[in-house]
Amino acid sequence: MGSSLVDAPAYTLFDFRAVGLATFLGSPLAGAVLMAINYRRLHNSGAAVAAVLGGAGATGLVLFVSLGNALASVKILPALLFVGMMGLAKALQGSDVEQHVRQGGQLDSRWMAAGVGLAGLVLVLLVALAIVGFGP
Repeated sequence: MGSSLVDAPAYTLFDFRAVGLATFLGSPLAGAVLMAINYRRLHNSGAAVAAVLGGAGATGLVLFVSLGNALASVKILPALLFVGMMGLAKALQGSDVEQHVRQGGQLDSRWMAAGVGLAGLVLVLLVALAIVGFGP
């Protein structure tokens, strides 16, 4: 007897909230890593590389601005990064994630997203300390 049910995808994806969490805890790079993982699981390696490069560029810009004290008094920057990365993830991957869930696919753990965010924080702090330590 045949079945009309489609098998649920065997992989998990991160939703825009998980991307926001990783960004909030770590950096735009941490959020972009989650987006890159999604792209890889969706078999789009080019977009995965672009996500990581974009996240690294945005994180580098934040470090440059923060360490240069150009906008150090701007307290809204973390909130803008958080909202911006969530919006970007929803715009670029929201429909894929929604389709994945409709097909019975699972979302990846927010704990994993938090771990990626904290790893991103450690990386950013190490880079910042290296820059400050080797600076003039």
